[in-house]
Order: sequence, then C-alpha cells, then structure tokens
Amino acid sequence: MTSVSRRIFIAALPLVVVGLASAARAQGNPPANASATLFQNVRIFDGKSASLSAPSNVLVKGNIIERISTTAVAIEPGVTVIAGNGRTLMPGLIDAHWHAMLIRPNPVQGGHR
Repeated sequence: MTSVSRRIFIAALPLVVVGLASAARAQGNPPANASATLFQNVRIFDGKSASLSAPSNVLVKGNIIERISTTAVAIEPGVTVIAGNGRTLMPGLIDAHWHAMLIRPNPVQGGHR
C-alpha cells in the first residue's frame, strides 16, 4: 500500500465507522422513551403503486411505523403532530454515497508537484 493510499484509508476509516454505527442504530428497536410522531391527513406513496393512498394517518415511534389508518388515531401525550393537509408522505430518500476523491490530500500535502 502506498503512502498516499494508506493516508486515504486512515482518513476514511472514522467516516466508515460512524456510518456503520449509525446504520446499526437505525436498524435496532427504538428505545422505550423514543419520540413519536403522528402524520395526519396524508396521502401515502409506497414506491410500489402508481397511485397514492386515501387520506391516512401514520403513527411513527422511534424509527418504526406503528400504525397506518384511514380513521383518526388517538394522540398520546408527548406525540408530535404534523398536519399533512392532504400532502404526500413517502419513504425517506437516503443519500448514502460519498466521493473518495474529495478526501485525498492536495498535491502539496501529498508531496507531489
């Protein structure tokens, strides 16, 4: 492994570790005191169908969708309520890429001229 490659690897390692830890935390079960959010009056795009759902309510606790209902969902204490007003709710779009070339040292730092 060349000196520059080794430096790039060492510089990228913390980013990889943080990314893996974040992914593992997101995959686990939410803690008992996880926050909850209720999306009211939303049309759901599921990514599989070309059409949106009927107006619905979606209760999310931590990172788990607890309930989807076309009828009212009881609001528990501490739940954040977001009025969708008929807007579209869809799965999150995650930008999970990075550009390795942006972490390399510049020619002066790399000893090249």
